[in-house]
Amino acid sequence: MTNEPSIAVAWCSPGGATAEMSIAIEELTSKRLKPVRLGDLAGPNETIQILLNGNEWVLILKGIAVLYGAEIVKEAAKSTWKNVSPIINNATKNTLSSIKKLANAAKNAKRVEAPVIYGFPIDLPNGRRHIGIEINDASDESISRTIVALANCWPQLEIVIKQLTIEHEKGIRFSFEQNSDCSTKIELTDEGCAILKVTYYKNGDYSSREQKIYYLSGSNH
Repeated sequence: MTNEPSIAVAWCSPGGATAEMSIAIEELTSKRLKPVRLGDLAGPNETIQILLNGNEWVLILKGIAVLYGAEIVKEAAKSTWKNVSPIINNATKNTLSSIKKLANAAKNAKRVEAPVIYGFPIDLPNGRRHIGIEINDASDESISRTIVALANCWPQLEIVIKQLTIEHEKGIRFSFEQNSDCSTKIELTDEGCAILKVTYYKNGDYSSREQKIYYLSGSNH
């Protein structure tokens, strides 16, 4: 895994949205995103991926608001934490402005049907185009929730990836559920769980397994 924050695009990704996301992330982390060109597929090739390491997602989370994070953790024990209105207004004015830029850029990308992925700059064994969460709801609240998930799930996700790498080296065959841009998908549940869906192949048989990562206190009940 590279330590460089990056923004990965394919040949026809929307330039305006890409530039706005780059500016917003630089404001939030004081680091400039390195442009990375994805290998082109037959389609889709419009994707934008913001790829940061775990520490950088944590840095952004701290900037959103300590109170916001605390509220999310408190509500995680309830049935649907994602329906809680995030308290992002407690963030600084500059941080809030950057989050709104990210949301606006995601909306602009979605207008031209370009997938937006927030994730990590790694490829899993038998995976491709990195790993992350696809932004389907381009609101300030959804962007903030995604950052919470990425910041908190990385330590456990790293362990899962190491386990899968060992399995791959032993010759075990598997594949992952994908986002719409063919990157490896991290799915979020309402209860604060990140799921990596793996399909195994052996002697013509298929079996599925969900790697569950509980990234919020109280979500594994």
